[in-house]
Amino acid sequence: MVSAAELADNEVTRRKIEVSIPKKPKNKAKTAAQFFVLLVANIIVLTLVYNIWTSKKGCLLLEHCYARWEHLISNKGMVTGIIYNAENPSAIVYGQVVHEGDIVGDYKVVRIYPKKVELNKKGKLIVKEVH
Repeated sequence: MVSAAELADNEVTRRKIEVSIPKKPKNKAKTAAQFFVLLVANIIVLTLVYNIWTSKKGCLLLEHCYARWEHLISNKGMVTGIIYNAENPSAIVYGQVVHEGDIVGDYKVVRIYPKKVELNKKGKLIVKEVH
């Protein structure tokens, strides 16, 4: 036979099992919004990585990419003025007044036009406009 104490213990245990904390229902709208934000963030990051990877023609090392970008930024103000005269055109390159055939830094001035200057650096022709 079962004693009254065992029955009471069994009854308390049963009540503890029956009374459980109900789970909070998930907010589906909040979960969907979090998923959407994460998806958009991944798309942005992957787009940036792809553009850096493909636009720099094999520029995989960040230091190398930074050196290229720094070179482009530093050359932005390279040609700051052009004084065009058909007989004797001149330009201001790196703050120096130059004429066709002059050398400034690593660049040789090939031709000066009214709005642009052709420069040669190690056999490579570079065209710069006034900035």
